[in-house]
Amino acid sequence: RDLHSFPTRRSSDLEISWLTPEERQLSGNFEANKGRLPVPITGQYRIAAHFGQYRVEGLSHVTLENKGVNYAGKQGARARSVFDGVVTAVSAFGGTKNVLVRHGSYISVYCNLSSVIVAKGQKVKARDILGTPATDDNGNPLLHFQLRKETAKLNPELWIGKSDGIVNLRQTDKFISSVERQLSPGPILNDGKRMSAWSESVGEHL
Repeated sequence: RDLHSFPTRRSSDLEISWLTPEERQLSGNFEANKGRLPVPITGQYRIAAHFGQYRVEGLSHVTLENKGVNYAGKQGARARSVFDGVVTAVSAFGGTKNVLVRHGSYISVYCNLSSVIVAKGQKVKARDILGTPATDDNGNPLLHFQLRKETAKLNPELWIGKSDGIVNLRQTDKFISSVERQLSPGPILNDGKRMSAWSESVGEHL
């Protein structure tokens, strides 16, 4: 039989085929809550660096990419899970730690943690504390947060909500889904390299 006569399978079909029923349900719940997920850092915060490319001030023709969002918090801030899932990796890099949480086919990543209170294989719920962000040069907690669907980068700002109201697919079938750079003292290029290094260390676990 001609090989070309066999039906082709879309990447989305292949993705679904290896997920368990529980993971498929989790993926569906996650997707339904786009724009509703809780902020990954507790307490008051500001966005210190947005997702995507940005120009380097003072350096012409230099563009860097932030693969996530940097959240600057207040003293006592903690990193928390944005949704139910399973911790799939806890790694150390450059004196800080990273935590990866899988939500079916989605993955949330929490970088620049000074301490972690979860372990690989542990199940977590939305808003469960994962660890403590390390501080920046001003002494403020700084969390670098990434969101992915498998290896594809997603813009966390499109998924994180303002009302902190998660909806469960089992409760309803209707849902509403709904570079400015502020640096701490130090060379901007070094900060860009640090974000790039975070992403490379995360990629080893995806």
